Amino acid sequence: KKRYMVLAIIVGFCIVVFTLLPKPYGESVNLGRLFSIQSRLSDYNEGIRIWKASPLIGIGYNRIRYVKEKTPEAFEANHAGASFHSSFLIILVTGGVIGLVLFLGMLYKIWGIDEFTKVAVVFISIISLTDNVLLHPFILYMFFWTCLVFHFNYRSGTSR
Repeated sequence: KKRYMVLAIIVGFCIVVFTLLPKPYGESVNLGRLFSIQSRLSDYNEGIRIWKASPLIGIGYNRIRYVKEKTPEAFEANHAGASFHSSFLIILVTGGVIGLVLFLGMLYKIWGIDEFTKVAVVFISIISLTDNVLLHPFILYMFFWTCLVFHFNYRSGTSR
């Protein structure tokens, strides 16, 4: 009974502090903001629209910026002109269905190596659905390096 009383006091204190403390102004601290969600949905819609122009083979990797510049949204101040939020959307737009299938096939081959690579592929794939993480050179380097190290350690029996 005493634990519940202490827990109730701590929770009550946190609620009071959270509501009474002054909050800085700006969109970044607004917990009810919708701008980032709307921005991502707009980005995904633009990617699908561009993909529909060349669905089978895509538009090519370094062509995103030039295709985006032909749209009215491109005239806004935007520093992400040559990319989209999702790594898989980038691969779909630039490589088409053929490129996406080949890329997913490569991930499936890596996924089947051992237990660590299964977890690593699922983890990085989930993150890459909403952020362009998978196509960064440093992330790719670390991903493949750790998969290789864990695979060979697992095979040799030094790490279980």
